[in-house]
Amino acid sequence: MRIFIKNCRMPSEFTVDIKVDEFLKKYIEHRYGTQDGVLNLPKNSPLKKKVQLFLSKPPANPRKDDGKKALLTILLPYAEKDPRVYNWLPVSCHRLIEDFILDVYFYVDFLEFMAASLNGPGKIQNAIYGFIEARGLTIDDIDFERLKKKWYRHRQALLKT
Repeated sequence: MRIFIKNCRMPSEFTVDIKVDEFLKKYIEHRYGTQDGVLNLPKNSPLKKKVQLFLSKPPANPRKDDGKKALLTILLPYAEKDPRVYNWLPVSCHRLIEDFILDVYFYVDFLEFMAASLNGPGKIQNAIYGFIEARGLTIDDIDFERLKKKWYRHRQALLKT
């Protein structure tokens, strides 16, 4: 897998591409906004801290990109690790970051939206469609049944406590 590093507007800023599912890419880009296809995360964002934690030096013989997932491009300004040297994310870290986005951002946001939407009597389907539309996604981007199951499991866990 090869991660491409590109010079951006300023010589002190670099980017890193992270392989994630297409719907997570759209969700994060809709949440934070992009400029020229590059995501500039807030300074103290948990996602930015997670990415910087996993940055390492590029290997001598990188693997080729299989191209099966979408590339989320994140801006790497100077921080604790110099992006001119530490600008590589190992393959194993892509899945960790994707799981982090899914659990910490997407599912938490989804469950909060559902709890607020279903405060009174309402249809779960309408609330899920509302979440998908409000987050800049389409029904083709995400598995509707997956979200429905996530909500039912969450609701059952709340009822047990």
